[in-house]
Amino acid sequence: RTRVETISVDGSDLITGPPGWRSTSLYFFGPEGMVLEAITREARVPRVSDDGLRFVAVSEIGLGVIDVSAARSTAEDVLGLSPYFLSRPVFEPLGDHDGLLIVVDRDRVWFPTSSSTPGCAALTATLDSAAGTSVRLKLTDGVLHLSADEA
Repeated sequence: RTRVETISVDGSDLITGPPGWRSTSLYFFGPEGMVLEAITREARVPRVSDDGLRFVAVSEIGLGVIDVSAARSTAEDVLGLSPYFLSRPVFEPLGDHDGLLIVVDRDRVWFPTSSSTPGCAALTATLDSAAGTSVRLKLTDGVLHLSADEA
């Protein structure tokens, strides 16, 4: 809170997730007005260091796409991700508490705002699985591409 202005809902900046998500989030604006979220999950045990709690991992990556169904199929085929729950035609969480791709229609408004939509910039990331495999994620012009990482 000393570094960024948080986004409040009903007077609180700590927001409890929907039933089943078992989460509490703190939302704020990042670079170029992107909506960012710090989330805690009851299903994850935070690691503690000598100077307090640390971030454990990137838990979710939100992707604004042209075709949510096509992106879901790609993620299922390449990564073996299953829908988490609360699936909707414009909102598809894929994965589990250890990592979620939140695939949404790129025109959908991000919670908890009333006007912010997903960023439109190209994104490239490498996803490492617990099994030791890596996959390259690339989002270009609203289309999700996944492939074995060549790096």
